Order: sequence, then C-alpha cells, then structure tokens
Amino acid sequence: MRNILLIAKREYLEQIRGRAFRLSTISVPLLLAVLAGVMHLYGHGVDTSKHVVVASNDAVLAADIRTQLRSGNAAGSVVDVLAPATAEDRAALLKGVRTKAIDGFLWVETDAG
Repeated sequence: MRNILLIAKREYLEQIRGRAFRLSTISVPLLLAVLAGVMHLYGHGVDTSKHVVVASNDAVLAADIRTQLRSGNAAGSVVDVLAPATAEDRAALLKGVRTKAIDGFLWVETDAG
C-alpha cells in the first residue's frame, strides 16, 4: 500500500510540474473571463424594446393584457391593441412578423358567451 501511495504522489507531482498544466491553469480561467466580459458588453448594446400587438375579439380583455405587459418587464416595449380582430387581421399580423414590421403578436380568442 505504501508503494502505491509513493507512485501516486510521484505521478501527481510530475503532472503539476509540467508546462501544459501551468498553461491550462492560467489560460482556461482567463479565457472564461474574457468571454464573460464580451458577453456583458454585448448585452448592453442589445435593444430590448419590442413591438408587440395584442389581438382579441374582446376589447376590454386586450386592453387589460396591454396594461399588464406595459407594467411588467416589457415596459420599454410598444404594445398595440387590435380589437375586434378577424381572420384577415391574423393573416396581416403573420405577414408583419415575417417582414419584421412587428416583433410578435398575441392572439386571444374568447367565447361569445
């Protein structure tokens, strides 16, 4: 058992004395710090405002959803209401998303009763 421990200790010391171990010990954390810094700087330049449309056949519900969206994390976003919304409006909204005229839409359907 003593010989196994001596051999393990010798192998361990031999590995940590190597040039590759020293370079990787310094370069890996340095590389991660640089990547974290780049991502942090990139995050500040991203425009967080979005243009969203809330479409519903119930105008009161659509207005309430708009109010909730405006008060939440999307406070800098533009939220429009389209009520009452029809199938043609849905096609127009899909076209708007494809052409990047709007960033997205929320389609809310309620029962007539």
